[in-house]
Amino acid sequence: MFSDFNSLLLALFCLHLACQETEHTISQTTADYIDQGVSDLSTLDVDLAVDLGRDAELDQTLSSIEEDMSFSTPPRIEFCNDLSLTSKPWLNPDEEYQFGSIAGDFTVQTISGAWNLIENWSGCESFIFLVYFPDLRSNQTGVWVGDQLWESDVSMLLNGPENTHYFFISYEDDPQARSDRMINMHNRFIRSLNVGEELPTSRLHFVTDRATEIEGSVGEFFNTYLEFLFDPSSVVDLGDRGSAQAPLPFVFGIDRMQRWDSGGSLDEVVGQPMLWKMASYIAPFYNYISDTYERAENDHALEINLVDERLSERVFLKTVELPSQDKMEEYNTLEIDVSVTCPHQNVYACSEWDRIARISYCTDSECEQSFEIARWITPYWRRGERRWIWDASPFIPLLASGGNQSFRIELGPSWERATERDVKISLRLNTVSPSAKATATELAFKGGEFNETYNDRSSFSFNPPSDVDRVELVALISGHGQSAQDNCAEWCDHQHHFTLNGTALPTIQHEGMIGSVDGCAEASKQGVSPGQFGNWAPERAYWCPGLPVNLIRIDLSDYVMSGSENILEYRSTLGSDLDPRGGNVALSTYVVYYTP
Repeated sequence: MFSDFNSLLLALFCLHLACQETEHTISQTTADYIDQGVSDLSTLDVDLAVDLGRDAELDQTLSSIEEDMSFSTPPRIEFCNDLSLTSKPWLNPDEEYQFGSIAGDFTVQTISGAWNLIENWSGCESFIFLVYFPDLRSNQTGVWVGDQLWESDVSMLLNGPENTHYFFISYEDDPQARSDRMINMHNRFIRSLNVGEELPTSRLHFVTDRATEIEGSVGEFFNTYLEFLFDPSSVVDLGDRGSAQAPLPFVFGIDRMQRWDSGGSLDEVVGQPMLWKMASYIAPFYNYISDTYERAENDHALEINLVDERLSERVFLKTVELPSQDKMEEYNTLEIDVSVTCPHQNVYACSEWDRIARISYCTDSECEQSFEIARWITPYWRRGERRWIWDASPFIPLLASGGNQSFRIELGPSWERATERDVKISLRLNTVSPSAKATATELAFKGGEFNETYNDRSSFSFNPPSDVDRVELVALISGHGQSAQDNCAEWCDHQHHFTLNGTALPTIQHEGMIGSVDGCAEASKQGVSPGQFGNWAPERAYWCPGLPVNLIRIDLSDYVMSGSENILEYRSTLGSDLDPRGGNVALSTYVVYYTP
């Protein structure tokens, strides 16, 4: 109906003027119906149309505006530009209210007035809902977890990204109780400010509507989930460990891609009270996932799908066709793109443990010999999507022959509970200039049980070609297991020592503080899924649950003797000098040659 954007804005402006003239009439008529107990708002709408004297042309205009709503609401581009964020257009919402579905418009009444999503749409913000539940237990003894949460420190919510809105909402049915709770929460934020700080009132919303009665998609989503939660068929069978009902939604969100997200658990440590500070890690993850999608859309890489389906299998082989050998010579970068989504409404139907996942290149179709090229650690129970794209360019020589190639994919151990998830894994080939290209990759050392025999290994010898420009040591390292003495090798400081031709190379050791209570939570801005139902937040040795294991790279060029045999030796210690004594070190170490 509208030929251009300006004509649509003009129509909206005219409607705005008409509404200004009849605002009191609308308000009064609505109040009358509320007093009469009318619940059918469609009847109210018909009567209002008569009261306001709307004619058929105005009805048609309103209908067209509703149809074109995705076009009619311009994003606040300047806000996004100021934060160097891309503004995304409004998407037409999905009809279903499930995690991962596209969210629709909503309006909340707050202690400061009404707030509407479309009217405030910028296209670069996320929206997190923090819910108070009164004590729903049949036996209300002891402290209620909902009260503990709402009494916890709120200050970290003020330190998060500026493109985040927080909505405090309540399930309480008493309007006065809700109002008092929201005023109290507002005042708590005021008291948490340092001298000279101001409250970011534009993105803190203290909602007086009951959660189930919020107008629009939020109320619908909340009610849909509660109906599911209390449906006996939603309970998940955990085998010999019993069954699990879906958790109460103390938090949920709409991410920057306009998708519903669960937000997950607000436990810092399993068994301890929920904390508001754990909600502060959600928004950085939303920014990360949005930026990851944007990067993938804009880097013009050749994408080769290894997997794109719903799977319950954990270990399997995939054969794909790469470009020809001649074409492969044009590429100098390789990235791994992994997206795994738990599609279930009940989080306990998701995969539950932090397992090693990996991709290995197979030298034959049966994968009798393989080389690990990527590793990540699966998260604990968590609904929704995690996606990572990371560099694996040192392994591009393994793929150089092109054509049909096979890969072994492990999404966890074959024996664990076979939960379904949506999996998309691809290789991304690209040409980046200027950049030296990896031309040969040789496996040097593997890990194993971190015990008294771990260092019983032979040296590795190599002789680089004469045209090599650079030589690198490339290592994948992660520690696992929890020995009684030292919690090795998941939680202990295992260090890795290499010598080349008798010269000690820089020691490889974990960067950070192993065991720090929120070390992995802080990595949500690098892609760790926040809100996992498990001890996801503390920092491990070289890894975090729900994150790829980074490649560690050491330039060997200054130590290599060109045209001669070079001897590389390796050993590992607990700390700087103690012998290994527990757990397992998953290690793959390679020597990689580069040419200009």
